[in-house]
Amino acid sequence: MKSSFEQTLVEVWRQVLIENTRAVELGGSGKRVMQFLREGRYVAVVVAGKVNLYGRGE
Repeated sequence: MKSSFEQTLVEVWRQVLIENTRAVELGGSGKRVMQFLREGRYVAVVVAGKVNLYGRGE
């Protein structure tokens, strides 16, 4: 059974705020993700070694 968006949000909330985990795991995909901010805006994400720039990324 697939989780609904709301169930996913609650699961993230539970792992971070209740269990104090530093990394959230959903569905056991195991990929490492890092997002990058500049002046309060997300400018890029790296997933499993692949970069995706948001907007212009400047």
